[in-house]
Order: sequence, then structure tokens, then C-alpha cells
Amino acid sequence: MQCLRGKYVLIDAWGTWCHPCVVEIPYLEAAYSRFKDKNFTIYSIAHDAPETVKRFRDNSKYKMPWLHSVFRQYDPVISLLEISGYPTHILVSPTGEILSTLIRGKKIEEILEKYLE
Repeated sequence: MQCLRGKYVLIDAWGTWCHPCVVEIPYLEAAYSRFKDKNFTIYSIAHDAPETVKRFRDNSKYKMPWLHSVFRQYDPVISLLEISGYPTHILVSPTGEILSTLIRGKKIEEILEKYLE
């Protein structure tokens, strides 16, 4: 996606049905708020129906104001990114290098500090 090129991108694979995924959202929102003006964004990909994700974002306190897509059943992106569980977070550098995959909770901001401050 053109809008992601040249940025640090945290890919967030999640689902509205996944309790640990929903628990992670405040950490994602805090990181987005803190680093969005520092060449950083989040790209969330939900393993869900588009209308379910829209309803979740419209009716919850979590607005998740970044780019979103949804996985289709057996989407090849799941294999490409080696997603074996949810949530999965993958930090990608502006050059496309995978920097970290072990990012959850408070670690999100800690790892972003290393690259963005």
C-alpha cells in the first residue's frame, strides 16, 4: 500500500471475537497517539467480517483511527505473515524489514521508542 511506504508500520492481526486482541487495543491506541507524527502508523487486519469490525469500532470506546482491512477465510496473507494466533503484532521498518514480532502490551511503546525517539 502506497500510504505505508517509508513508514514504520505495526501490523496488528486481530479479531473482535478475540478477548486478548481487544485487551491490546488501549496499548495500540496509546502507541498510535504518541508516535503517529513520527513516521509511524498501525495497519490492523481483522479476521472478521467487515460489518462486524465496523460495528465494533462504531459502538465501542475503541475507535482505532488507523488503516484497517479484513482477512478472508484462508487468506494467503495469513500464511505470508506466518500468523498462527491472535493477536499478532509485526513491526516493519520503512525499508520493509521485520524488526520485531514479540510486541504486546507495554512492550509496544518500549520497542517503538528504540526506533522512533
